[in-house]
Amino acid sequence: KMADPIAKLTWEHSKNLATFAGFYKLTLAIARLIRVRLGDKLQTPPGVPVTQLDSFLAASLVGLCVWGRYSSVNSQIVMYLMSRVIIALFKVAAKKEIYPFNQFSFDQVYPYLASGTWGLVLWLYEYHPESLQASLFSSMDFLYHETNKWGSVEDFLPSPATAAIFVYLALRAREVAAGK
Repeated sequence: KMADPIAKLTWEHSKNLATFAGFYKLTLAIARLIRVRLGDKLQTPPGVPVTQLDSFLAASLVGLCVWGRYSSVNSQIVMYLMSRVIIALFKVAAKKEIYPFNQFSFDQVYPYLASGTWGLVLWLYEYHPESLQASLFSSMDFLYHETNKWGSVEDFLPSPATAAIFVYLALRAREVAAGK
């Protein structure tokens, strides 16, 4: 019974990825056919966008149809992509010599990105908790508010899983140090 929800979420994830990929390629093919009918001389092979706009419009249209319905799976994938897209856009801006992005490397700004992200998420948690996604709020509530009170010394001990990981890593470190 515990595997049923995991199987359903995994199915939704894989089905949506496959549906998106298939319809993205189909949309590109339709755009290609339209261009050929209009007399364009195409330089790209089939399955590849003819222009940057083709890629953006096809993905946006299909993204709306496939990922636009809210679900926990879709939300997680969109948030995963959004964070990476923002970072990638900063890198593209730097590569295109757009000021101020071209003044710094990613390695130089990363500490400030990390600092700002943590500053903002804790500010949102403390002063606008309703704005956070439920699972993020629950994790933060456990870490930052529920830990303000304790019942016994056991509250300060690691969980059995954490203790097992610690023991494993300590034993593994001994093996590595011994050259095994």
